[in-house]
Amino acid sequence: MTLHLEGMGWIGSVLARRLEALGVDFTWSDSDSPINAWQASTGLVYPTGEPDSEEARRQWLAWHERGLFAPHSQIVRYWYSHKAHPHGLKVKADLDVGWLRRSPELAVQLNVARIVEDTRARFAGCRVSAPAPGARIVVCHGWGPRTTHSVWGWSRQVRLSVPADIAGDGLYSMNLHRSRFEFTYAYAVPGRPGWHYAGSSMVRQREPRTLDLDKHFARWLEAVAEVAPPVKVLEMDPVTLQGWRPKGETLTWEPFEDGDRLYVPPLYHSGVRWAPLVSSALLERLGLPTAA
Repeated sequence: MTLHLEGMGWIGSVLARRLEALGVDFTWSDSDSPINAWQASTGLVYPTGEPDSEEARRQWLAWHERGLFAPHSQIVRYWYSHKAHPHGLKVKADLDVGWLRRSPELAVQLNVARIVEDTRARFAGCRVSAPAPGARIVVCHGWGPRTTHSVWGWSRQVRLSVPADIAGDGLYSMNLHRSRFEFTYAYAVPGRPGWHYAGSSMVRQREPRTLDLDKHFARWLEAVAEVAPPVKVLEMDPVTLQGWRPKGETLTWEPFEDGDRLYVPPLYHSGVRWAPLVSSALLERLGLPTAA
């Protein structure tokens, strides 16, 4: 079987690494469209009460221990400003400093953009303009027949000053929740000590378009000042990145077939967390082992 991956973004990169571990050859292509999710991804696999996400987090912890995406993955402690643990997990904080609480469960923080860039460079010799005739095609980018719209967001790397009771705990990512409809976070950047991903907004768009990045970053600064006054921004990258997450009517990690192609479903905000499940399901559909 000749195997071809259409799209070398996030899921394409994960699948490519797993195929390499299995010794399976493949080709790949990519449109290099600026409408993608990976360039602005903030890449946190956080603890949640949802069973599939927890199984995926367990696999992520094992992948990290094996160094599958080294040096672009880190174990971090997950802090939150909610009164109860977010994402439906029924556990109590193991440390409460008043304005933030710490989850007893570990999270995995990934530098998604660097993983994709490194994977593209690693398999540059396998890139082709089009699949070979008769190739088994896996559409890895999520923009397929089940995608109904996109959800816009942004990220920007910032260097923070954080109180010792948080920073002294080692690597950390913070979920700073200002309101029911506004999500504010600062997630650690692997390989860049002291720096965090600032973000994000989730704006539904029928057709992908650019929004006012300065306005959204200004709202993030306001939210941090309100929710986490001890946190100070010391420095920031000059560029704010934006991304578009493909979304469908339903959210599932199960691949599907349409015609002669095998598709990754539109994964919305779950592409990083669910990558172990998605890639294993793709391998199974291809008749390949899933243990790698």
